[in-house]
Amino acid sequence: MDSLSVMERTQCPPLPQLKILSWNINGIRTVKNLKGMLDDLDADIICLQETKVTRDMIDEPTALVEGYNAYFSFSRGRSGYSGVATYCRERATPTLAEEGLSGTSLISKNQSDNVGCLGDVEIQFSPQELKRLDSEGRTVITQHKFKRNDGSDGLLTIFNVYCPRADPERPDRLDFKLHFNKLLETRVAAVKQSGSLVMVVGDINISHRQIDRCENVDEVEFEENPSRQWLNSFLIDSLQGETSKTFKGEDATESKLIDSFRYFYPHRENSFTCWNTKINARATNYGSRIDYIFVDKILVQNMVDSLVLSEVEGSDHCPVMGIFNLEPVKSMKCPSACTKNFPEFTGIQQKLSSFFTKKSECQPDLELNHEQKKRKNVDCDSNTSDLKLGCISKKLKTQSSVTQKQISSFFQKASISETEKNDGDTETSGCQSMSSVKFTSEKEEDIHIENIAEKVEKSSLAASAWRNMLTGPRPLPLCKGHKEPCVERTVKKKGPNFNRKFHACARGEGSKTDPRARCDHFEWAAKK
Repeated sequence: MDSLSVMERTQCPPLPQLKILSWNINGIRTVKNLKGMLDDLDADIICLQETKVTRDMIDEPTALVEGYNAYFSFSRGRSGYSGVATYCRERATPTLAEEGLSGTSLISKNQSDNVGCLGDVEIQFSPQELKRLDSEGRTVITQHKFKRNDGSDGLLTIFNVYCPRADPERPDRLDFKLHFNKLLETRVAAVKQSGSLVMVVGDINISHRQIDRCENVDEVEFEENPSRQWLNSFLIDSLQGETSKTFKGEDATESKLIDSFRYFYPHRENSFTCWNTKINARATNYGSRIDYIFVDKILVQNMVDSLVLSEVEGSDHCPVMGIFNLEPVKSMKCPSACTKNFPEFTGIQQKLSSFFTKKSECQPDLELNHEQKKRKNVDCDSNTSDLKLGCISKKLKTQSSVTQKQISSFFQKASISETEKNDGDTETSGCQSMSSVKFTSEKEEDIHIENIAEKVEKSSLAASAWRNMLTGPRPLPLCKGHKEPCVERTVKKKGPNFNRKFHACARGEGSKTDPRARCDHFEWAAKK
């Protein structure tokens, strides 16, 4: 019986699964093969943050990827800043989509297939504030239909967000972050009340617990962080319900979401998603977990796993993925927010660059009448030989003017006397030199020899200088802890040592107890 049951299980079709991935890519233009990367990530819905492109910078290979439909949010104020994008496989094409969190400031009047469900957003925030919070291109919202294992239909709304960072030196950015987070919370609650399941994915720019950081800090200071206090109020503490995997009482509050990774792995340490690449911190896994997949309490029960894909490189972040026992239902038409519907990619609107196409010199003049053409042909026939000679001379001039210099032309050569040049000439040149022979005095010969010697000396000095330059920089000192070559760095903090260079251990920063981490070697670099 056991063997039959095993055979029956192996013959059963696999459960339909929906894979959703989130990744702060740190610049989409750095990707050489976008389709290849998306295919390798092997997900149905791929949410990217920090794309760093504006509407005028996006090109066709980025907007129109075969097998996917894309939805972008662009920064309105700064070029090459922020930005998010959601790529959906055709099987997971959304029914609704929109850019921004406000639901108003970035939605055109004729767009009817946006997600909607604003709740009291327009009551809590002024129109000016909503426009400001949407101006940095930090959110794309898509809504998808799906089927459960029991055959019932449902809706899933995905918020792809890149939350602002709270710069400690800029109080206004903390205020911006808190208002953005509040708008996110308000909009999530409104969508949940409409009956849709909700998921928030992306770079939240705050680590939730001490376990999500490489170094522990003072507990009171850690918990008093305003951004962390908001995150605590936004999430259900899954650690309290880890045994039963159910959430009851106050933890079942409809507006709260669950950190899916901690739901499956409540005590797993060193599961970081972001590292400081400037100090090579990824080599020692000295980072923090700030990228999340938040789900509501119903959606988490349809979840198979939540993963941190730390082995995937290409950014200072790594992807995170959620796997669900849900089957997406493809929409027959892409929402109007899809890049496929942008006028510049449908042929409706020409790009500005098309107005600057160089006119071909060989293009015939269509405005010439028959008599003008006949006269022009006669003139050309009568002056054929002159034109040919003129074209040849012009061609020769062009060739001589664009001749590329060789590397050897940048090196000074020793001067050669005119008599040495003539030694190898032909008989004709020899006759010519005999007719131009001049008898010089001993004084003139001495001056001539001195000039040659001076030129040779200058040439040898130049060659010596080049040799010194080509030998390369001085060898870097060895660090005291590992006896390995150091790395040269520059002081960036303003002060008396600003821009001064120093040598430090080349290894990545890490815990003080980690033998792989850098030692405390430090020495100022010698001034050149």
